[in-house]
Amino acid sequence: MVRAFPGRQGQAISIISEAGIGKSRLLYEFRKAVTNEDVTFLEGRCLSYSRNVAYHPLVDILKANFDFQDGDEGESIRVRS
Repeated sequence: MVRAFPGRQGQAISIISEAGIGKSRLLYEFRKAVTNEDVTFLEGRCLSYSRNVAYHPLVDILKANFDFQDGDEGESIRVRS
């Protein structure tokens, strides 16, 4: 179910860079800066071997938030979501 919040706007960002440049630290500092704000974070990761799968970060977000496993089938997924 998708809920709309009147007067609010969603934002999406993508952080892309080489390993070791500080992407995780940047995200950590950002989260710390908005601690007192009403913010929902949905975080997905795209690994180098999944580079050609455009929706991989979205799949990662869904797996993390609904506790999906790789072997789950349709009905099992529908029940949890």
